Amino acid sequence: MSAQKLSLLFSTIILSLLILGNPVNVSQAVESLSVVRTYEIQDTNAKPGDIVSRYTQEGIISLSKLNADQELLGVIVERSETISYYEESATSLPVASTGIYKVNVNSSSGPIAIGDYVAISPVDGIGQKEERDTQLIVGRAVENFDAQTENGQILVDLGKTPGKYDTGTLRSIYQLGKYFGVDILRLFQTTEGASQLFRYLIALAIMIGVSFLVFRHFGHSISKGIEAIGRNPLARNNILSGILLNAVMIIVVILLIVILSIVIIRL
Repeated sequence: MSAQKLSLLFSTIILSLLILGNPVNVSQAVESLSVVRTYEIQDTNAKPGDIVSRYTQEGIISLSKLNADQELLGVIVERSETISYYEESATSLPVASTGIYKVNVNSSSGPIAIGDYVAISPVDGIGQKEERDTQLIVGRAVENFDAQTENGQILVDLGKTPGKYDTGTLRSIYQLGKYFGVDILRLFQTTEGASQLFRYLIALAIMIGVSFLVFRHFGHSISKGIEAIGRNPLARNNILSGILLNAVMIIVVILLIVILSIVIIRL
């Protein structure tokens, strides 16, 4: 099997785990993944870790400001950490709105502990520990920050605000895929990749569904046959024949499922 097919197969398993292990809707699942967009940032000194917002009235995207009329976009991240769905230019910078990334923070409101919400500080583009409910929340800290250090960086779960769905499990599975060199979302960027992945998903669904029904039916018959031998030893040979027939049927059906799955994948 080629490396591409192995990657697709692994992606199929990862997506199946996402679906089976997390009963959430599609929008929540997509929201949990670390997909970024590139923007033209007004500030020439903007750097990874800075918090940026869109200012509709001015028609610009710039570093976030305390108590300003703005739409929070996210945090500037390193290009090597991202998946981008949008055209990049020489001056654009990738901005993540979800995922766990390093954010520039300061100690203006005291130390930041794991689990604290990070909000916009009086310093443009820099975060701090949330002080009041009216502050614009960037995310939730997953690292501590010592108040004795005036400025620094900590990992923040971006987009995590009070009462928002916890997508940690989804993100962990997705990042596991990236560890093995499989970017699930990249497969959807081309029609061919999405189509092939969809065929893998259909094949896997058929294999799981039919296998469950087969083992439930024939396996139950085999179990009952074994019990019957103890109750009726004189009919042992006939019962064993029935058990063997059920076992053969399981093997035959499984082989047919595998063949059907291969046909679906190669369509």
